[in-house]
Amino acid sequence: MIANSQPKFPLGQIVATPGALEALQKAGQSAAQFLQRHARGDWGEVGEEDRQANDQSLVEGSRLLSAYRTSLGEKIWIITEAVDDAGKHYKDQSRATDWAKFSEAVKSVGKTLGLDA
Repeated sequence: MIANSQPKFPLGQIVATPGALEALQKAGQSAAQFLQRHARGDWGEVGEEDRQANDQSLVEGSRLLSAYRTSLGEKIWIITEAVDDAGKHYKDQSRATDWAKFSEAVKSVGKTLGLDA
């Protein structure tokens, strides 16, 4: 899949493991850059099978998996479920609403990490 500048789905609630937060902090990087890549369909360092599964998940609505490396080489993973809290598939939601939620989520993560998103 070729990633573009528009998110393909909203991220929903964002949580992070202490290890991921530590890796980002050590590298001086924001989670926002990785979350943006994930939401735009740039799956990072996953294998071809996972790439194809992700592309199919955008159509059918299921799990999406991405893997990236920080500037220090530590691997972080992003996993999203393809339904919102109300059980609606992302493909059924408004893109404008999705982008607003995504933007707010990125800002929230940046504040949590003490970094500008």
